Amino acid sequence: MKFNWTLLVIVLFVLSACTKDRIDELTKDQNGSQVKIVPGVIVINEILSTGNPDWVEIYNTANQKIFLEAGKWYVSDNLGNQQKFLLPDTAIKANGYLLIPCDGTGTPGQTLNTSFSISSQGEQFGVFYKQGNLITVIDSVSFGAIPSNYSFGRKPNGSGNFIIISSPTPNSSND
Repeated sequence: MKFNWTLLVIVLFVLSACTKDRIDELTKDQNGSQVKIVPGVIVINEILSTGNPDWVEIYNTANQKIFLEAGKWYVSDNLGNQQKFLLPDTAIKANGYLLIPCDGTGTPGQTLNTSFSISSQGEQFGVFYKQGNLITVIDSVSFGAIPSNYSFGRKPNGSGNFIIISSPTPNSSND
């Protein structure tokens, strides 16, 4: 069987064009400035599952404010249901935090507080970006039980492994 190099080149060209379009759309802040929104730029930073309400902290590792456009950004406590909760228009300042209350009373696309709560017995959480029919996993984590009054967060802040944190740090560094 003879290998078809021409077909391989065409497939690679088409794939690179699709990836370029996706990345171009993912690289704009609220002013249209270039900011690469790829996995690792917006991260899940800390989770509290025994609060009133529960919450998840998202961290922007970029040095620019990032605008999360409604209709494109989702969060979920079920990685198999990536479009569970649609985030409303919101922004995360440069090297800043977005605290998402998870109280089970939110309305998708209208409120930041989600329509689900976080199980203290452990589960999953993910942040997803949708463009057309393509959904990109921006960040996700699976975790076990989190003790009461403790959180589960990254150390060092924004980039490290997840650990149990004895003093939760909403909207601030885990370090």
